[in-house]
Amino acid sequence: MPTKIDRITTAAVFSVAMSFTSYGEAIAQTTRCPRGETALRLTSLCPAEAREAFLSNPVGEAYKEKSCRWVVSETALPGSEDVLLYLAQRCGNETAKLEISGTPNAVVLQSKSTVFGDDVKIRGFPLLKGDPKLTINTVARAHLKGSPRARQCAVRDKDDGNFTFSLPPAVAAKLDKDGPGGLHCGNFGERDDSSHWRNFGGRVWHFELGQDAWQSIDSANVTLLQRDTRGDGLKGWRVKY
Repeated sequence: MPTKIDRITTAAVFSVAMSFTSYGEAIAQTTRCPRGETALRLTSLCPAEAREAFLSNPVGEAYKEKSCRWVVSETALPGSEDVLLYLAQRCGNETAKLEISGTPNAVVLQSKSTVFGDDVKIRGFPLLKGDPKLTINTVARAHLKGSPRARQCAVRDKDDGNFTFSLPPAVAAKLDKDGPGGLHCGNFGERDDSSHWRNFGGRVWHFELGQDAWQSIDSANVTLLQRDTRGDGLKGWRVKY
């Protein structure tokens, strides 16, 4: 249960975020974008230029049966002026959104969409000693809850540069095929292709994805932007690595 300090800290963090949002909205209202696009309300960037500069082609397909398409969206990160930029599916007049909660030390982002439901959950944790693997191992082991295979679970590199918290491949292959081996490694363990870790923006991020063929948020296109202080970013913004 959150303590009084936690509630005060969370309230203060979201107060800062709301002030930042109001400022960004005021700038966005004066920004003129080509082809009739509306500027993003937090960064005031035009969607097309933001996508070209900071994002890549979506990994998943748009859900065409519902006339969906990929669009650029953003969410303010609490406790800072950093902004998460990502690709979300827009179906009709509704765009999937990452709603934020938690605290600066445990950010929680949950997707919201009437078409896809709450299919994507992202949790971010500040790096411990600047070491992503140490951080993943610490967080994941804290949620193992006495798994009999806990000692065999470890942080492992993926071919795409991301990470999993999982059993050795040979061990996982021998387990009951009725359930993915990652279930033995707790809530932050690998679950087929639906769960993985990424390292960017001074945090490690755990992505938990739905099992459907289509997803509301393109997990490969979630990027953290920060204010540009060097002068070589895009309209005052740059990627926070």
